[in-house]
Amino acid sequence: MTTGAENAALKRRSRISRLNAHKMVLALAKTSKHQWYGRFRTDADVKRFFAANGYDFQKVVEASREFWQFVPLVENIVGSTFVLSAPGGGSASFVNMETGEETSPVSEHGIMVLSNYQHAYEQSSASLARAIAESSWGDVLSTLTHGRPSRPT
Repeated sequence: MTTGAENAALKRRSRISRLNAHKMVLALAKTSKHQWYGRFRTDADVKRFFAANGYDFQKVVEASREFWQFVPLVENIVGSTFVLSAPGGGSASFVNMETGEETSPVSEHGIMVLSNYQHAYEQSSASLARAIAESSWGDVLSTLTHGRPSRPT
């Protein structure tokens, strides 16, 4: 007797819906930590901002439907980790821009985790991709362990 599990397949959509992409672009702009742009209070503020910087808002939304595409101007494209490899010298640390205080220094070689939430998401996404590509139950479990949160901002 078979359970049907041996014929199961994991699939993932290649794009997000237009509505979700629209909401995502607005949310990224309104909650962005890029203070030099100012704060956006309305959807119209966001649309004017993109237009003033040479971007058609509808085209930005359409492009952002692809998971691999980033939203220009407002999405932080730095990943969750920063890898430092500087044999013979070099260092990096977090700096509080208000006080100038440095924390979490790394010298010569090391990894700095900039966002625990985003790092967990990236690990989960990588595990899901491996699970699908290799039909790996272990990677499915790893995906679940890391929580598989929604796309981070």
